[in-house]
Amino acid sequence: MSNNNWASLTSYILERVFTYLDSYELFIVVPKVCYGWKNSLKQCLLPKELLFFHNSDPKCNGKVPREQLNDEILHRLFIDFDLSKTTYLLLYNQMNLKDRSILNVANYCKNLSSINMKGCCSLNDVSLKYLSSIETLQNISISLAEITGNSLHFLARLPKLESIYLEKLFRLRLDFLETFLSSYPALKRLSVRQCKLITHDFFLFLVSDVDLPVLEDLTLDGLLENKESVRPLPELNFEQQALRFLSLKRLRLYNLIWLHDLQLMGFLRICSMNRFSDFEVVRCNPLLLWGVNSLLSAPNIRHFVIEGNQALSDRDILDSMFSHRSGVFRNCSNISDQMKRQMARTNPDITFEQTSALIATVVNQN
Repeated sequence: MSNNNWASLTSYILERVFTYLDSYELFIVVPKVCYGWKNSLKQCLLPKELLFFHNSDPKCNGKVPREQLNDEILHRLFIDFDLSKTTYLLLYNQMNLKDRSILNVANYCKNLSSINMKGCCSLNDVSLKYLSSIETLQNISISLAEITGNSLHFLARLPKLESIYLEKLFRLRLDFLETFLSSYPALKRLSVRQCKLITHDFFLFLVSDVDLPVLEDLTLDGLLENKESVRPLPELNFEQQALRFLSLKRLRLYNLIWLHDLQLMGFLRICSMNRFSDFEVVRCNPLLLWGVNSLLSAPNIRHFVIEGNQALSDRDILDSMFSHRSGVFRNCSNISDQMKRQMARTNPDITFEQTSALIATVVNQN
């Protein structure tokens, strides 16, 4: 070792060295060292998780800045290495990747179960069509892409798909998402965050037009400016209805400032309330009362977060004092200081917080 001949390192030592490297160093940097290192890497047991993030990701603090991946780099990676056993692929904030890269993923990663494409803003609808050929795919996450949703229906072909995370897809169309959800009732987790389609119309679609019997986790995060609805608010039928969300355990509603109490009640009437384990109602209509009360009274709730509600009073949260649940009331100014002191003595797992970000907008309910 006195001559620093790195090419003479044994395969055993190299394999140990490779275990300390992340995906970028392993597959982008190591092959450039020398042919010996590249050949040794090909013979190693390659990791099943590939994590490629750009240095804007907070997870990479203190690490060497990463260059952006592009179609050529990713294509060469698939040509040089056998990645057929890869199960998880993270392409975080890779803004230079085009649809061609997703086609390569579909061709070379036939055992992929999860793919995260958050921040891949150059991808289009055809990427979803390519992903529909990976029959093992279970989880898809995508954000900031140029996706309208006209290829979402191709994902209904995936036999094992369980989870979809859609964030900041400002071109995503409501009719395409509705078509997909209507044709794929096997979805277990759905998260739609900060998309323009989260309005009255989408919520009414959930209440009246779709069956998702195995859905366990639902997150809806709207934009505060989404206050208008194309469809008129119908008369909601509060007679006994068939349960269409039989398995829903976690409900998270954020920034739905337009949400009416009757709408939330109408949705809860088609859910199995005994299955709920936790919920969050954050920065929604501050006058929501009966819907939030229904969630608080669900028998198996273990944790909750309520923020910006100005309708809840002491009597509405009295039962929580004697329960075995934890929760946070944040910026709920209608709850008295006396109730807060009693709650601290009786159930310290329920806390009250006050921040400077108070909701000033009050929606007039019909």
